[in-house]
Formats: sequence, C-alpha cells, structure tokens
Amino acid sequence: MKTFGQARIAGAHEHGVDLSIAGGGDFSVQVLATSMVRVRYKPAGGYREPRTWAIAPSAGRDVEWSGRQRDAMDGFTPPTAGVARTETQVTLETKALSVSIQADPLVLRW
Repeated sequence: MKTFGQARIAGAHEHGVDLSIAGGGDFSVQVLATSMVRVRYKPAGGYREPRTWAIAPSAGRDVEWSGRQRDAMDGFTPPTAGVARTETQVTLETKALSVSIQADPLVLRW
C-alpha cells in the first residue's frame, strides 16, 4: 500500500472535502447519499482510466457496460453533511455515518 504522506486541505463544503497531495495529485471525499461516500485519488497526470463501474446510483441496477465518468454526479442528490473543521482535520457527518479527514499525514477515520 502506498501512503500519500503530506496533504493540504484545499476546501471543505457541505458535500465533501478536497485535498491537494504533496508532489501533485488531488484527493477528495464526497457525500453521495446519507450512507454513501465516494473517496477518490486523482494523480497529477489524471486518471489512468477515466471511466468507472464502481458507483451505481440506482439500487439493484448495474452501471452501463461502457461505465460512467469518474467524477459524474448524475443520479445522485447529495444530502447536506455537517462539516466541522479544525486546523488539522475536517469531519463530515450525515445521519448514517461520519468520516474525519486528517491532512498530514493523510488519514481517514470512519
């Protein structure tokens, strides 16, 4: 497993947290539904594969054979998450889950 090491919180909002990784690349945590969060790492050179088959917005229905864009939000209506921020971490909280994102070193606590 590769560790990212140092990161910087670039932004925190009611639907997620965006971080910049030292040496390039972006990391984000997005609330898609009350009990669903998407965690993404985008290397400095972009995604190796721009499409994904991992996130299906409709229960019981698979993603199209061609996949969907990695950053696509269609099919989701993200709820507003509670955001608590300190100098070293951001916590996102919905009715069903909570995740704390520490920037240096990058750590997620569920």
